[in-house]
Parts: sequence; structure tokens; C-alpha cells
Amino acid sequence: MTEKAVPLDYFLEAFELSNLQITFACAGSLLFTTGFMVVVFSVVLEYVILRRDSEKALRMKDDMMAPPRCKGKAEELGLTEQTDWKDYFARDEPFHEID
Repeated sequence: MTEKAVPLDYFLEAFELSNLQITFACAGSLLFTTGFMVVVFSVVLEYVILRRDSEKALRMKDDMMAPPRCKGKAEELGLTEQTDWKDYFARDEPFHEID
């Protein structure tokens, strides 16, 4: 083995960066980080706004529904006595006349 070790200074000289290159690298990484944070923020904001708008639409739909008229109509017709649903299904005689 006649190989000689290469000194570390040789590699450092080959990859030496100027101040301008270091400035551009820092500015580029700063721009990349800022852009990434803006994208994440916009996605989260869009999700929150969509969720809020969907809840608002559901509340508006519920508010626009007409109240049920079964009880009011039964009182108008004078039907105050209501049979239990179990009695309807457990009775022996049919509800309608069978021919």
C-alpha cells in the first residue's frame, strides 16, 4: 500500500464558496422556506373557511325548513287520540277490509 492520504485542505479549497454564492444560497433557502409556509398556511386557511362555510350552509338549511305539520293538522281535523304504534302492528283485525 503506497497510497498517500490527501490532506483535508485540498478538499476545502476545491469547494470554497464566495460571499456572493453564500448570500444567494441563504436568500434562496429563505425564499423556499417562506413559500412553503405560505402554501401550508393557505391550505389550512382554506380548510377552516370551507368547514365554517359548510356549517353555515347546514344551519341556513335547517333554518329554512318548514316546521312539521302533523300535530297541527291533527288538531285541525280534531284527531286528538293517537294510538300507539305497537297496537297498530299487534292487533288481530286488519286495518282495511279484506275482500
